[in-house]
Amino acid sequence: MKKIGILTFHNANNYGAVLQAYALKSTLTRLGSTAHVLNYYCPKLQREYKGIPVFKKSFAEIIKYPFKLLFFPILRKQIARRFKSFREQYLLDTKPLLPSIIGDNTQSYDAFVCGSDQVFNPRITHFDSNYFLAFSPNKSKNYSYAASFGLALEYLRPEERAFFAKQLAHFNQISVREMQGAQIVEDILASKAQVHIDPTLLLTKEDWKKLAVLPKTKNYVLLYLMYEDPNLISLAQQLARQKGCELLFISHSMYFRKTVPAPYIKPTPQEWLGLFLNAQYVFTNSFHGLAFSINFNRPFFVGRLPNKRGAINSRFDNLLEITGLQNRLYTRFTATHNFDEPIEWQRVNNILTQEREKSFSYLRTITQG
Repeated sequence: MKKIGILTFHNANNYGAVLQAYALKSTLTRLGSTAHVLNYYCPKLQREYKGIPVFKKSFAEIIKYPFKLLFFPILRKQIARRFKSFREQYLLDTKPLLPSIIGDNTQSYDAFVCGSDQVFNPRITHFDSNYFLAFSPNKSKNYSYAASFGLALEYLRPEERAFFAKQLAHFNQISVREMQGAQIVEDILASKAQVHIDPTLLLTKEDWKKLAVLPKTKNYVLLYLMYEDPNLISLAQQLARQKGCELLFISHSMYFRKTVPAPYIKPTPQEWLGLFLNAQYVFTNSFHGLAFSINFNRPFFVGRLPNKRGAINSRFDNLLEITGLQNRLYTRFTATHNFDEPIEWQRVNNILTQEREKSFSYLRTITQG
């Protein structure tokens, strides 16, 4: 049985981050390996996790800023507690590994898998080469799975191209999450990368049900936002009123949470899953909000994110294209907002089954090869 180390963003207090780590570990275990999430600490990234929020610089915001600064540590601790127990139970498989010791403390592993999430994005990792498995000198051990650059080829800076040229050479095989990532690999290495689905889609709805904690509220529309989108908020309100549903709101941002006229909830990852499982409808501009809506066959509407660095929306576009659900982008709605346009879930589920098998085939080369 192979011993495999997973390097990913497991320390972020972010539902998608911890659940994709859980899903990849679970899948590698099912495929016959002993899989460990490496408890790696990138110092610069950890400081960002503990940083203060950035607010808009309007006059009203400046007035409120001191109060938000006072409240932020309380909110941050409340959210952190909801992730701490999940990590301790499912993800913390090694002692803390700093850059100076990760190489010496992982020599017993037979293989390493880097991914998913934006582990290949140097603007997030601060050019930390360990997210490209630089600590593992044996290239035959090194793989990625559904890793994301979060950048488009045309937006790369010269220093990023040079960094990728060096770091991508560490891998035996490269798997990325978006076609845009495959284009970067092909352009820089003159070799092809495989494109695979996000780890959260490797587990079925039935798999996730075993982990989920269902909410007491039964009839609700779920609004899950990464960034404020007044139009998406308005549409969610409109549908909730139309259907006689309660509107529930989840967000990582404390800036605009008070601008949404709905209960702001801070669920555990298990409760978050339950909220998606039982939602009548979902409105989101989160990639993992989209992925779980599709996986759970929940009627959804997805908005786009501010495109400040290129390709940030490619993850949405790729998944919507794979599943043939491009019409669920709310920007494509007709003037009548046909909220009840049916989705052919059986067709979508068949596609997900095919994509899972494609991913399993790749992962078996790691666990059994």
